[in-house]
Amino acid sequence: KTHKVSTSLAVLLIFQFNTSSSMILYPYCVGRLGYLGAAFALIFWWSFVIYIEILMSRAYCRAAVAHRKAETLGDLGEAIYGKLGRILLEIFQQANMWLWLPVATVFIADSIRSVVLTAFGTSSDNLRGGFNCHLTWLGITLAFELVLVQFIENFREAGWLAIVSLIFVVAKLGLFALDGVMERRALGPLEDQMQPRLFGHSAAPTATTDEAMWVEVLNALTILSYSFLPIFIHVEPQSEMEKP
Repeated sequence: KTHKVSTSLAVLLIFQFNTSSSMILYPYCVGRLGYLGAAFALIFWWSFVIYIEILMSRAYCRAAVAHRKAETLGDLGEAIYGKLGRILLEIFQQANMWLWLPVATVFIADSIRSVVLTAFGTSSDNLRGGFNCHLTWLGITLAFELVLVQFIENFREAGWLAIVSLIFVVAKLGLFALDGVMERRALGPLEDQMQPRLFGHSAAPTATTDEAMWVEVLNALTILSYSFLPIFIHVEPQSEMEKP
Protein backbone atom coordinates (compact mmCIF):
# COMPACT_ATOMS: atom_id res chain seq x y z
CA LYS A 1 0.00 0.00 0.00
CA THR A 2 1.26 3.49 -0.80
CA HIS A 3 -0.74 5.15 2.00
CA LYS A 4 -0.67 3.96 5.57
CA VAL A 5 -3.05 4.70 8.40
CA SER A 6 -1.35 6.55 11.23
CA THR A 7 -1.86 5.48 14.82
CA SER A 8 -3.84 8.64 15.66
CA LEU A 9 -6.10 8.19 12.63
CA ALA A 10 -6.68 4.52 13.45
CA VAL A 11 -7.68 5.47 17.00
CA LEU A 12 -10.06 8.13 15.67
CA LEU A 13 -11.63 5.73 13.16
CA ILE A 14 -12.12 3.06 15.80
CA PHE A 15 -13.47 5.54 18.34
CA GLN A 16 -15.95 7.05 15.90
CA PHE A 17 -17.38 3.76 14.70
CA ASN A 18 -20.82 3.23 16.29
CA THR A 19 -20.15 6.04 18.76
CA SER A 20 -21.04 9.36 17.13
CA SER A 21 -24.62 8.23 16.53
CA SER A 22 -25.08 7.08 20.12
CA MET A 23 -23.39 9.95 21.94
CA ILE A 24 -26.31 12.35 21.59
CA LEU A 25 -28.52 9.81 23.39
CA TYR A 26 -26.27 9.61 26.47
CA PRO A 27 -28.43 12.11 28.41
CA TYR A 28 -31.33 9.69 28.00
CA CYS A 29 -29.18 6.90 29.44
CA VAL A 30 -28.13 9.03 32.41
CA GLY A 31 -31.76 9.94 33.07
CA ARG A 32 -32.75 6.28 33.15
CA LEU A 33 -29.73 4.79 34.93
CA GLY A 34 -28.76 7.69 37.19
CA TYR A 35 -25.46 9.55 37.35
CA LEU A 36 -23.49 6.78 39.03
CA GLY A 37 -25.38 3.94 37.37
CA ALA A 38 -24.73 5.29 33.86
CA ALA A 39 -21.09 6.06 34.66
CA PHE A 40 -20.42 2.58 36.05
CA ALA A 41 -22.21 0.93 33.13
CA LEU A 42 -20.25 2.97 30.59
CA ILE A 43 -16.88 2.37 32.27
CA PHE A 44 -17.58 -1.35 32.53
CA TRP A 45 -18.63 -1.59 28.90
CA TRP A 46 -15.72 0.44 27.55
CA SER A 47 -13.27 -1.61 29.60
CA PHE A 48 -14.77 -4.84 28.28
CA VAL A 49 -14.61 -3.67 24.66
CA ILE A 50 -11.03 -2.43 25.05
CA TYR A 51 -10.08 -5.85 26.42
CA ILE A 52 -11.69 -7.55 23.39
CA GLU A 53 -9.89 -5.09 21.11
CA ILE A 54 -6.54 -5.99 22.67
CA LEU A 55 -7.24 -9.70 22.16
CA MET A 56 -8.19 -9.06 18.54
CA SER A 57 -5.04 -7.00 17.95
CA ARG A 58 -2.82 -9.75 19.32
CA ALA A 59 -4.68 -12.39 17.33
CA TYR A 60 -4.29 -10.37 14.14
CA CYS A 61 -0.57 -9.78 14.69
CA ARG A 62 -0.04 -13.52 15.20
CA ALA A 63 -2.16 -14.43 12.18
CA ALA A 64 -0.46 -11.82 9.97
CA VAL A 65 2.90 -13.51 10.53
CA ALA A 66 1.71 -16.78 9.02
CA HIS A 67 -0.90 -15.30 6.67
CA ARG A 68 0.47 -12.19 5.02
CA LYS A 69 -2.78 -11.53 3.17
CA ALA A 70 -4.91 -11.40 6.33
CA GLU A 71 -6.42 -7.93 5.93
CA THR A 72 -10.07 -8.33 6.93
CA LEU A 73 -12.05 -9.78 9.80
CA GLY A 74 -12.98 -12.70 7.54
CA ASP A 75 -9.29 -13.31 6.78
CA LEU A 76 -8.57 -13.38 10.50
CA GLY A 77 -11.38 -15.88 11.06
CA GLU A 78 -10.02 -18.15 8.35
CA ALA A 79 -6.47 -17.88 9.69
CA ILE A 80 -7.65 -18.99 13.14
CA TYR A 81 -10.57 -21.36 12.52
CA GLY A 82 -10.48 -22.11 8.80
CA LYS A 83 -13.42 -21.67 6.44
CA LEU A 84 -15.95 -21.89 9.26
CA GLY A 85 -14.19 -19.06 11.08
CA ARG A 86 -14.35 -16.88 7.97
CA ILE A 87 -18.06 -17.55 7.51
CA LEU A 88 -18.93 -16.84 11.15
CA LEU A 89 -16.92 -13.62 11.43
CA GLU A 90 -18.09 -12.29 8.08
CA ILE A 91 -21.71 -12.93 9.02
CA PHE A 92 -21.04 -11.21 12.37
CA GLN A 93 -19.51 -8.22 10.57
CA GLN A 94 -22.05 -7.91 7.77
CA ALA A 95 -25.06 -8.39 10.04
CA ASN A 96 -24.10 -5.22 11.88
CA MET A 97 -24.00 -3.33 8.58
CA TRP A 98 -27.31 -4.78 7.41
CA LEU A 99 -29.03 -3.87 10.67
CA TRP A 100 -27.56 -0.42 11.23
CA LEU A 101 -26.96 1.19 7.80
CA PRO A 102 -30.66 1.26 6.78
CA VAL A 103 -31.52 2.93 10.10
CA ALA A 104 -28.68 5.43 9.72
CA THR A 105 -29.72 6.22 6.14
CA VAL A 106 -33.31 6.93 7.21
CA PHE A 107 -32.06 9.22 10.00
CA ILE A 108 -29.74 11.06 7.61
CA ALA A 109 -32.51 11.54 5.05
CA ASP A 110 -34.87 12.89 7.69
CA SER A 111 -32.16 15.22 9.02
CA ILE A 112 -31.38 16.58 5.55
CA ARG A 113 -35.07 17.18 4.98
CA SER A 114 -35.38 19.04 8.29
CA VAL A 115 -32.33 21.18 7.52
CA VAL A 116 -33.72 22.14 4.11
CA LEU A 117 -37.12 23.01 5.58
CA THR A 118 -35.52 25.12 8.30
CA ALA A 119 -33.15 26.86 5.90
CA PHE A 120 -36.01 27.93 3.61
CA GLY A 121 -38.36 28.68 6.48
CA THR A 122 -41.11 26.46 5.16
CA SER A 123 -43.00 23.32 6.10
CA SER A 124 -43.43 19.96 4.43
CA ASP A 125 -46.95 20.98 3.35
CA ASN A 126 -45.43 23.60 1.03
CA LEU A 127 -43.10 21.18 -0.75
CA ARG A 128 -44.00 20.19 -4.28
CA GLY A 129 -42.78 17.80 -6.95
CA GLY A 130 -42.52 14.81 -4.66
CA PHE A 131 -40.26 16.55 -2.15
CA ASN A 132 -42.95 16.26 0.49
CA CYS A 133 -42.40 12.48 0.38
CA HIS A 134 -39.83 10.87 2.67
CA LEU A 135 -38.90 8.37 -0.06
CA THR A 136 -37.62 11.22 -2.23
CA TRP A 137 -35.21 12.35 0.45
CA LEU A 138 -34.23 8.76 1.09
CA GLY A 139 -33.39 8.36 -2.61
CA ILE A 140 -31.32 11.57 -2.57
CA THR A 141 -29.41 10.32 0.48
CA LEU A 142 -28.71 6.92 -1.07
CA ALA A 143 -27.50 8.56 -4.29
CA PHE A 144 -25.16 10.82 -2.31
CA GLU A 145 -23.79 7.86 -0.33
CA LEU A 146 -23.17 5.84 -3.49
CA VAL A 147 -21.28 8.73 -5.10
CA LEU A 148 -19.27 9.32 -1.94
CA VAL A 149 -18.06 5.74 -1.56
CA GLN A 150 -16.65 5.78 -5.10
CA PHE A 151 -13.88 8.06 -3.83
CA ILE A 152 -13.02 5.94 -0.77
CA GLU A 153 -10.95 2.83 -1.40
CA ASN A 154 -9.40 2.33 2.03
CA PHE A 155 -9.56 3.53 5.60
CA ARG A 156 -6.78 6.05 5.00
CA GLU A 157 -9.04 7.86 2.53
CA ALA A 158 -12.00 7.56 4.92
CA GLY A 159 -10.14 9.34 7.69
CA TRP A 160 -11.60 12.74 6.87
CA LEU A 161 -15.08 11.31 7.46
CA ALA A 162 -14.10 10.48 11.03
CA ILE A 163 -12.82 14.03 11.51
CA VAL A 164 -16.03 15.52 10.09
CA SER A 165 -18.06 13.17 12.28
CA LEU A 166 -16.13 14.31 15.37
CA ILE A 167 -16.83 17.94 14.49
CA PHE A 168 -20.54 17.19 14.19
CA VAL A 169 -20.50 15.36 17.52
CA VAL A 170 -18.99 18.39 19.26
CA ALA A 171 -21.50 20.66 17.48
CA LYS A 172 -24.42 18.44 18.48
CA LEU A 173 -23.37 18.39 22.12
CA GLY A 174 -22.91 22.16 22.08
CA LEU A 175 -26.33 22.77 20.51
CA PHE A 176 -27.91 20.30 22.89
CA ALA A 177 -26.47 22.18 25.87
CA LEU A 178 -27.51 25.55 24.37
CA ASP A 179 -31.04 24.31 23.81
CA GLY A 180 -31.22 23.21 27.44
CA VAL A 181 -30.03 26.64 28.63
CA MET A 182 -32.52 28.47 26.43
CA GLU A 183 -35.36 26.23 27.55
CA ARG A 184 -34.45 26.81 31.17
CA ARG A 185 -34.50 30.58 30.65
CA ALA A 186 -37.85 30.39 28.91
CA LEU A 187 -39.56 28.10 31.39
CA GLY A 188 -37.78 29.08 34.56
CA PRO A 189 -36.37 26.64 37.14
CA LEU A 190 -36.98 23.01 36.20
CA GLU A 191 -36.59 21.43 39.64
CA ASP A 192 -40.02 19.82 39.37
CA GLN A 193 -39.16 18.20 36.05
CA MET A 194 -35.51 17.40 36.74
CA GLN A 195 -34.73 15.15 39.69
CA PRO A 196 -31.09 13.99 39.57
CA ARG A 197 -30.57 10.46 40.83
CA LEU A 198 -27.44 8.49 41.59
CA PHE A 199 -29.09 5.32 40.29
CA GLY A 200 -32.21 4.74 38.23
CA HIS A 201 -35.00 5.32 40.71
CA SER A 202 -38.09 7.51 40.71
CA ALA A 203 -39.20 9.21 43.89
CA ALA A 204 -42.86 8.54 43.10
CA PRO A 205 -42.93 5.55 40.71
CA THR A 206 -46.10 4.77 38.81
CA ALA A 207 -46.95 2.27 36.13
CA THR A 208 -46.53 4.88 33.39
CA THR A 209 -43.92 7.35 34.64
CA ASP A 210 -41.33 5.29 36.51
CA GLU A 211 -38.03 5.90 34.66
CA ALA A 212 -36.55 2.83 36.31
CA MET A 213 -38.97 0.41 34.66
CA TRP A 214 -37.06 -2.49 33.16
CA VAL A 215 -37.99 -1.48 29.60
CA GLU A 216 -36.49 1.97 30.05
CA VAL A 217 -33.40 0.57 31.72
CA LEU A 218 -32.98 -2.01 28.96
CA ASN A 219 -33.25 0.73 26.31
CA ALA A 220 -30.58 2.77 28.08
CA LEU A 221 -28.24 -0.22 28.40
CA THR A 222 -28.75 -1.05 24.72
CA ILE A 223 -27.67 2.43 23.69
CA LEU A 224 -24.58 2.28 25.89
CA SER A 225 -23.63 -1.21 24.72
CA TYR A 226 -23.90 -0.28 21.04
CA SER A 227 -21.65 2.75 21.43
CA PHE A 228 -17.89 2.33 21.25
CA LEU A 229 -18.23 -1.00 19.51
CA PRO A 230 -15.55 -0.98 16.78
CA ILE A 231 -14.85 -4.72 16.81
CA PHE A 232 -16.70 -4.97 13.49
CA ILE A 233 -13.95 -3.04 11.68
CA HIS A 234 -10.95 -3.44 13.97
CA VAL A 235 -8.87 -5.66 11.69
CA GLU A 236 -9.26 -3.54 8.55
CA PRO A 237 -7.71 -0.29 9.90
CA GLN A 238 -5.04 -2.31 11.72
CA SER A 239 -4.04 -4.05 8.50
CA GLU A 240 -3.43 -0.65 6.88
CA MET A 241 -1.27 0.69 9.71
CA GLU A 242 2.45 1.23 9.35
CA LYS A 243 3.05 -0.53 12.66
CA PRO A 244 -0.06 -2.60 13.53
